[in-house]
Amino acid sequence: MITSIKLIKTGKFVEKWIFKTPLQYGYENRTPHGRNMEAKTPHNILVKIATTRAKDKLRRLIIGNIYHYEERPKFLTLTIKENLTDIQKANQEFRLFIKRLTYKLGYKIRYVAVPEFQERGAVHYHVITFNMPYIQATDIADIWNIGTIDIREINRGNKAFKYIIKYIGANYTDDRFINKKRYFWSLENGSERHLNQERNIQRIPESKYLINEYKYNIRGKNNEIVNEAKKSEYLIL
Repeated sequence: MITSIKLIKTGKFVEKWIFKTPLQYGYENRTPHGRNMEAKTPHNILVKIATTRAKDKLRRLIIGNIYHYEERPKFLTLTIKENLTDIQKANQEFRLFIKRLTYKLGYKIRYVAVPEFQERGAVHYHVITFNMPYIQATDIADIWNIGTIDIREINRGNKAFKYIIKYIGANYTDDRFINKKRYFWSLENGSERHLNQERNIQRIPESKYLINEYKYNIRGKNNEIVNEAKKSEYLIL
């Protein structure tokens, strides 16, 4: 497929790219031996790419869902009293916490979460909840029951993602996360990606709010400019 337009819609959040030179999609760049070109890409560059993609995904998940629920979003930090350094065991404790919290609420909790290692080596979690009502901090501490908690309401808006996005970069450079999940999410609105200008996907509903718009150059392997793009970000309110 050749298209000059890319659109990603996540709930109420829409990202739209218009490329000066149309792009070709639908095949992989491979070497003559059939290996993917990424195999020759330096490790530090691959880490940077993976980190950027993860941050972009979390950002659109947060912005796309933060207006979907009536409850005010909340930022929750969960620490473990024991010096638990095993990420798999810690993740199991986190999943049990989500199950207990869901049982208390009587409905499925919607959230995004990023694990992180503290200086002492123990795992802790940074979480944004989207549909959790006001709950006493002591009650949440009882549900967590293996350490301390900190909870606070955060304002809706396109900057809410900053509460949690800043933690995602560190775990992509931490070898302890190799082959482990670097973030978790349970949301109703996932991302829908479209690449088709023939179906006029550039049309955005009239009830929209432009939150960001900019142009940038796309560079090749030798830092040469190979294309130009204009990106616009909307909230559908």
